[in-house]
Amino acid sequence: MTVPLKLDSGSTVSQLLKRPKVLDLWRQGQSSTYCIAQALDLPEDEVCAIIDAAEQRALAKARQA
Repeated sequence: MTVPLKLDSGSTVSQLLKRPKVLDLWRQGQSSTYCIAQALDLPEDEVCAIIDAAEQRALAKARQA
């Protein structure tokens, strides 16, 4: 039996590896957070958190420029 590695945020390594795909699907604008979650086997609240974090980083970067 294998135990998934848990990181500080509560995400597994597998979930971390799916983050770029979440953002790719979101930026294509053709999938809802629910559809992305279902396609990538992630909880929808995690998909939302990934998107929110990326948007916050983009805003912070834009403010610095």
